[in-house]
This record gives sequence, structure tokens and C-alpha cells, in this order.
Amino acid sequence: MRRTTISLPCVLFAAALLFSCQPAATPAGGRTTPGGTRGGADHGKHGDDDSDRPQKPKAEKTAFTSVADYDKYLEENPDDPQAYYNRGTLHLRAGNTAGALADFSRAIELKPDYQIAWVNRAVLHVKAGRLDEALADYTKAIELDPQNGRMYFQRAYVYEKKKDAKRALADYDKAIELKNDYAEAHVNRGLLLEAAGQEEKALADYNRAIELNGKLPKAYGNRGLILARQKKWDEALADFSKAVELDPQYARGYYNRGIVNLSAGNVDAAIADFSKAIELEPDFPKAYVNRGAAYTDKKDFEAAGKDYTKSIELEPDNGKAYVSRAVNYFNQQKYDEAWADVAKARSLKVEPSGKFLEALKKASRREK
Repeated sequence: MRRTTISLPCVLFAAALLFSCQPAATPAGGRTTPGGTRGGADHGKHGDDDSDRPQKPKAEKTAFTSVADYDKYLEENPDDPQAYYNRGTLHLRAGNTAGALADFSRAIELKPDYQIAWVNRAVLHVKAGRLDEALADYTKAIELDPQNGRMYFQRAYVYEKKKDAKRALADYDKAIELKNDYAEAHVNRGLLLEAAGQEEKALADYNRAIELNGKLPKAYGNRGLILARQKKWDEALADFSKAVELDPQYARGYYNRGIVNLSAGNVDAAIADFSKAIELEPDFPKAYVNRGAAYTDKKDFEAAGKDYTKSIELEPDNGKAYVSRAVNYFNQQKYDEAWADVAKARSLKVEPSGKFLEALKKASRREK
């Protein structure tokens, strides 16, 4: 990527871009989720797959529209599993997860082969962080319906939450085998392959996902990351632009497009993208760091300093942010502050470049 150096009376150092493309370790990539929450490893938002919604049974013995009606019905018919299931879905829609869990569990007690009840109870377990219980329920659901690719997709997500990439990958493979048009499974499998260093296979999965469903923002966003690493800037920019077009709330899409714009010298566009990412996700430390780098390119050191400081507030153990702020202080000839940040970066095991240190020593007339 391009690094910009601007001439000033002293030596002006541009802050380094902190662009990390490892989707399993940073918030840049994204996956589609069946029933989890938006998390640090960048699980995507709801909406890419509808498996987290309460599933309706195929036959309707009872079809009331209120919990009160089911309460009354179940007083007289306490052994009707479908009634418990239906009341559970109403509890779930009302936000009463405890009531939903109790009803799905009772439906399963009365009808152990009630596959949809196992699935929806598993979703509740996932949302509550009870991953072992969720795995057990999804496994039972798969036993009851072994040809249902969605069940493998959902269980794979839980394996990912448990950091069991091998089993997650096997389940995504099975989901795709059973449902060969499963675009979301290609997106998630691509991320696992990418994390394992199999970039070309990951790229093939993202391409296939887009071919199957051109409306998945995470597919474009993840492919854009690979294209950026391959220095195919125009293609990467197009993918990130498509991702945010499809999902205007996709903060990482704006962030990644900002990285590409900054690398290409489109500084104002980069600032706009980083600002949008921050608007959508105010606690996004890397967006502040890279917007600071863009402001540095524009010689707006005051704005850059504010962004570096905000990034440090959000992520105080990030030594690279201290280096970036040290560079910013240097550019303002605030050498004592620059040395203080160098010392902090070193305490965090991050060493500034030799070139920068030599310039700082010469300008400040001190060694450390």
C-alpha cells in the first residue's frame, strides 16, 4: 500500500496504515449467522439467513393468536406438544425467552421427535451463550432430519463460536453438499478457509456465494479483503462499494473502502469512509487510527492527534497507536510528548522505525 511522505521544514513522517486483513482475528471480515449476535470476530448481522426465526410446524392443530388463549387451552389440554410449541413462538416474539425456552422444552418432552422445537430451543441456547446445550440440540435436530442442510449450517456456527474450526468446516461442507445453492454457507466456509491460509479456495467460495446470491454484503466485503491483499485496488474498491450499497449500516465495509482509498491517495474519500464507519460504530479504534493517518496526509495534525488519542482510549494496549501519535507529535515539534509515546509503545513491545527514531533524536537533541 502507498505511504505518503510530505516535506516540511523538518522530516514529516506519515502515520502507518494499520490495515489487517485476517478476518478471523480482526473486525474487518464478516460471516452470516443463523442465530448469534454481532460479535468481535465479526459475525454478521441478522438477515442473511432466516434460520434464526421461529419455525412454524407443518400442521396446525391449534392456531391461537395470543398467549392467554394458549394458557386457557393448555389448562384443558396439557399434553398437546404443538400448543406448547406455538405458545413458545409467541413468547419469543414478545421477548419472553424464559417462557419460550420452557415451552419448547415441554414440547420436546411430550414429542421427542419434534425437530422444529429442538431447532428453536438451540437458537435460544446460542443467544444465551449456552453453546454445549445448543450443540446437543442441533445434533438431535440433525438426527431427526439428516438431509437438512440448514441444520449443519446452524451447528457449524456454534462450532465456530467454540473455536472448533475443523468441525465447523465439516458442517459447512455438509451443508453445501446437501444444499448446493447455499450462498451463506459459502461465505462462512470461505472465512474458515481464509483463516487456514487457503486464500484461493476462500476466494472461490466468495465468488460462488456472489454468483448464487448477489445481495450478500459480507460476500463482497470478504472478497474485497482478498483483492486488496492482492493489490487489485480497483476491484477491491468496487466490492467494498457494493457491500455498503447493499448494507448502508455495514461499518467495516466503509472502513475497508477507506483503507483502499487512502492507499490510492484519495484522502478526502478515505476520511469520509472512516467517518461513516465511526458514525456507525463509535468504538472502532482502527477507524480512528486510520482517519488520523488521513488527516496527517492533509497536515491537519490537530484532527489527527484527536483521532489517535481516541483510538488509545478505546484500545490502550495497542502500541502501534502510540507510535502513530508519537509521529503526530513529532510533526508538531512536540518532542517531549513524542518521546513519552515512544516509551509507552516500547513498554507494549512495539518498536518505532529506526528512521523515525533517528529523526526524533536529531530534532529533539536527546537520545530517549
